[in-house]
Amino acid sequence: MARIKSIPWNDRSNNFAVMVRVTAPSRNESSRAAVDLVAVLDISGSMRGPRLESMKQAMMFVIDSLGYDDRLSVVAFDNHAQRITELSVMSNENKQRARAEVLNLRERGGTDMIKGMQEAAKILGQRRPDEKITRAGRIIFLSDGEDASVLQRTKEISSEYPADTFGLDAGHDPKVLRCIADQTLGIYSYVNQDLNKIKSAFAQSIGGITSITAMDLQIKLKTHDGVNISSIESGSYPKSISSDGRSGTIHVHDMYAGEQKNFIVFLTIPEGRKKLMSISGCYRNPKIRNGGSIPLDDNEVAIRRPWWSIFTDDTVNPEVAAELTRQQLVKGVSAIAVGEHPAADSIQRLWDKIRGSDDGRMTPEQTLENLGEEVTGMKKEGKPFILSWLTSHLWQRATTKGSPSESSAFQTIEMIKKVRIAENKTPVQEKIPNHVGKVKTKFGVVISRARSNSNYCALACIVLMLLAGTILPMLWHKGAPAIKEQPTPGGPVDESDEERNITMVDVSKHQAWLKLEESLEAVMLKKMEDTGITSFFHGASAADVSHDTSRYILLALVHASVLGSRCNSAPTIALLEQKVERLEAEKTDLSVKIEALVKEKAEEAANCTACCEDNDEALERANTRIVELERQLQDKKAFAESLMLEVANADAHLKTCNQRVDKLEAKVRDMEGTIIGQ
Repeated sequence: MARIKSIPWNDRSNNFAVMVRVTAPSRNESSRAAVDLVAVLDISGSMRGPRLESMKQAMMFVIDSLGYDDRLSVVAFDNHAQRITELSVMSNENKQRARAEVLNLRERGGTDMIKGMQEAAKILGQRRPDEKITRAGRIIFLSDGEDASVLQRTKEISSEYPADTFGLDAGHDPKVLRCIADQTLGIYSYVNQDLNKIKSAFAQSIGGITSITAMDLQIKLKTHDGVNISSIESGSYPKSISSDGRSGTIHVHDMYAGEQKNFIVFLTIPEGRKKLMSISGCYRNPKIRNGGSIPLDDNEVAIRRPWWSIFTDDTVNPEVAAELTRQQLVKGVSAIAVGEHPAADSIQRLWDKIRGSDDGRMTPEQTLENLGEEVTGMKKEGKPFILSWLTSHLWQRATTKGSPSESSAFQTIEMIKKVRIAENKTPVQEKIPNHVGKVKTKFGVVISRARSNSNYCALACIVLMLLAGTILPMLWHKGAPAIKEQPTPGGPVDESDEERNITMVDVSKHQAWLKLEESLEAVMLKKMEDTGITSFFHGASAADVSHDTSRYILLALVHASVLGSRCNSAPTIALLEQKVERLEAEKTDLSVKIEALVKEKAEEAANCTACCEDNDEALERANTRIVELERQLQDKKAFAESLMLEVANADAHLKTCNQRVDKLEAKVRDMEGTIIGQ
């Protein structure tokens, strides 16, 4: 998706943003990759009591969630690392054995995280070569403690297998667990308050790990002549750009079912170039095609290059603006997070600045609200939240920041299902939350120039207002059949037939009037019941008043109320007059534009004789546009004249209505006198 739809033919751009979006296939058991998982668990002395029990219950859920084609190994560490179970397929028998071994764990000793990670990498590294290719090797790592030596020994940790690290309780060191996650190309989550939430945190992680449908994804970018790639924003995903800037690649290690990734490619565009870049790629899924790669659909990125700037549509694509806003926030928070204690006011100032930027103003409100809530979480929770948030947004993958339910960014449907099962809730089947938009089920690169245009939206609003200003007066001054006055129970009123034949708007035949009568009757009866009132008309019992009489009175009162309110709304006519004035101003403005177009067309025709073909096409577009503008001018002129006539008619009709209201009020008084006399 290009940030804007078009740029003028003779303009250059050195920083033209294009968003590349990839969405992984949906999950089914026959297409998702088998997983070799190693769980590395802290059993140091600090894990005693509720912490150890919460970890065990979380591991029970992990064991139950693995399929028959998955394998699990459990490593426990304190000062040393111990392999509790070998890497074994999750048959019922092996699941039962793994449960028993985990439940028998006891806390002891100190904390050496490096040894636990090294043992996990050793287990996955001992697999056969074909297993390393066809099976996803992953690590989950949980600890509640501190091990500052990790920060100086990162090179001792293998980066071959991604590790999802989990900090348990407020005593864990977020910098250390974030360091392990970064070194292994994994993510960092934490649970500080409710220790039972570690089960939900594991569930979210397992929901992703057991739904891998794409491995070793390669996105290939190739620019057209004259266009160069200046930079690629891909978060933590590896990317490369050729020395001549004509090609680039983005590598994604794996993708969960339904997962979506957005990348921004900045291009240098010369004058007149419409086709910018082609996008292709491939990925692996051993369950679908063993030993071979699966190609992505090829896509082309192109923009419009109008000859005249007046035809340029530079409205910002809100989806691209949202991604640029998110990336700006990630960069800013990354810089702030370098400090030991990031200042909350610094984060707030950063967010206020980004939200007020050009891209921030074009970002959808829901995205701004989501990011704003996350900024609030950073200020409230501090370092753990910030570091977990950064790993989430740099990898565009969900992390747990206290609770999965409070950290919904980038969650997939499989993650949500697992979390709801872990929390004993009904599994979700519908739409899933996502920062950037709707998740597509078909895998591939999605390129689109569909966008919203604020100019069109404003025009639509003007049309709706004009239609409302025209139709509403017409509804009130259209003629309707005369309503014959109904006789009262005591006989006809002593008036001539001519006086009794009154022309008015007959709303009584409309369905809405029937509903109004029912509502009024219900209100009356309720009032009588609550207050004990049995008389409505100067002592006459409600039972003595016929339905026709009360219906006529209600009809007269409604008309009198509505017309009276219209008589008191003189600003309505003034508003119509203002609209006419605005239309006249628009007519003048359109005339100026037409003159400018004619002048510009003449100048282009005189100065560009060497570019006959292009000029002919441009002149044809200009002529078409001029005809269209002239037609619009005539239409608006006719519409303005129609409005002027409507204003005059409305004014005359209001006078007539006032006279009719006076007559109706007199009749009501006469009828009340007749009823009382009876």
